[in-house]
Amino acid sequence: MKSQFNPFVIAYAHPFRTFVLLTILLFLFPDLMRGISFVTGLKGFAAGVLTVIFVIFVGFLMPMIKSMINYQVVVYEIFANRIEFRQSAFIREYVTLHFRNIKEVRVKSNWLQKKHGLGHIELGVVTRIGVRDGGTVLPNIPDAATVAEKIRALMKSYAEETVKAHTDASPVDTLPAEEIPPEDLPERKAVSLKKTKDTPQTEAKKEP
Repeated sequence: MKSQFNPFVIAYAHPFRTFVLLTILLFLFPDLMRGISFVTGLKGFAAGVLTVIFVIFVGFLMPMIKSMINYQVVVYEIFANRIEFRQSAFIREYVTLHFRNIKEVRVKSNWLQKKHGLGHIELGVVTRIGVRDGGTVLPNIPDAATVAEKIRALMKSYAEETVKAHTDASPVDTLPAEEIPPEDLPERKAVSLKKTKDTPQTEAKKEP
């Protein structure tokens, strides 16, 4: 399972990036234009066009290219008891989310994602110290609601199998020590309390 790349959805989901791009165009455009004119030797309209291309490439195209590569490389593999995926195209470490640590599965999507049949799947994960994480997000998943239902079904099946495995365990293994039937206890050798010849006499002799 992979995320689906859509430049309009990604741009809409990052308003801060768009704001920074517009800020650069409005306030820093003259300085950038002078710098590009100094480097390239272009003047007037040609320098302005090259400046616009540079700003669009740095502020918009580079993040889009990075997202596109990530969406092509990262694969979300769903198993019977866990979800595994690579962190990104540039980080080869894999993330493993066991179903026992996932407490909830949510689907979030804005109007543009709904229009393109996409949605974020948020996995509420509990960390080792018991603090609920902000959530691991599987971004822009096609038909996210159906995928989320499948994950919930697998989680439910895994929980039922875990409970069944504990229930089917041997009674001797599960009962406390005081409740184990006597016949199931290991044999113990009887200890004789009779005095033998080697047993020292501790009683004092009576005076004649």
